[in-house]
Amino acid sequence: MIYDLISLLNEWKMIKKSRLLDVSDEAFQHRLKVQKASLLLRHLGISPFRDYSFSLYIEGPYSPELARDIYDGKSLKFTADRTTVRRLKWFVNHDSRWLEVASSTIFILERYPDMSEKNVPSLLRLSKPWIADMEFKEIYHDLVSEGLVRQPAVL
Repeated sequence: MIYDLISLLNEWKMIKKSRLLDVSDEAFQHRLKVQKASLLLRHLGISPFRDYSFSLYIEGPYSPELARDIYDGKSLKFTADRTTVRRLKWFVNHDSRWLEVASSTIFILERYPDMSEKNVPSLLRLSKPWIADMEFKEIYHDLVSEGLVRQPAVL
């Protein structure tokens, strides 16, 4: 089935499409959700999201190209099955802090595929020193349970 990411997030009441481009903090949070949802779709190999490049930024992975496309009103249409859409809804339904840690974890594991899972928190803390061990473990476990990252050998 074909979906439009922004319309889908609006339909799920996770963003307000009409407020997406405001200068308000609420609009920033909406754009943040679009960025994190896009990173997940890229991680799952969904086009056109796999064409966006991300880098770690203040609140997790960020794509300037995606931001431009959002501001330009470009369609973010994609084809996905029910499982992908269910995973997307589950992922984006979390709060901003969870999304920041989860998307940063996915980004690190993509960037460094040979990295031992036990080293991810150390690398993550270089940019996010506030992450507690328990918080990371819970979020990592959530991602493993959804099949979005590999099961750790030792955490």
